[in-house]
Amino acid sequence: MQIINQLYEIALRKRQPADLNYSLETAIVLTMTMIFLRYYSYSQMESLTSPAFYAVLSIIGELGLIYALLKSKQKDNRFVQTITALFGVTLLMSIAILVAAVIPFVQLTILFLMIWSLYLMIVILRSALDCSTLMAILLTVAYNAAGYLLVVILMPKFQTEILLEFEKIAAAIEQAKEAAQQQAN
Repeated sequence: MQIINQLYEIALRKRQPADLNYSLETAIVLTMTMIFLRYYSYSQMESLTSPAFYAVLSIIGELGLIYALLKSKQKDNRFVQTITALFGVTLLMSIAILVAAVIPFVQLTILFLMIWSLYLMIVILRSALDCSTLMAILLTVAYNAAGYLLVVILMPKFQTEILLEFEKIAAAIEQAKEAAQQQAN
């Protein structure tokens, strides 16, 4: 429970990411949880043929990039704390976004929570790598793209499948607009 409290304090900026307790077990549990969440997200997309494989591969891509970045700065001993902080804060923010999504008057905070989540990733990477804010911003973008890019590189059909899913979403939005226009007339 102590580590959950520490992650909560990091999310509220009351604690620095470097103050997070080292816990390999927590890092493993959070990694598995992120794989499950990614799998759940991908499995909701009818066009994706291998959501479990895509989820595992994308998280491996993120882990690989974080390790490579830390190793390049001779800070690979921070790997467990860094992924614990990144995955833990991402999980907490995802829960907050889900709660906000089901409470009507709180839905307005979703955009703020998404931006805050991105900000926290920047803070965590800046702390872990002892780099400038600008470099941390660029690395956060790379970190968020790493998993997706690894899946696209190793499984080119993923890109086609995900684009098909976006086309379905666009078509559904267009149908909703047309229905709203017909009701207005």
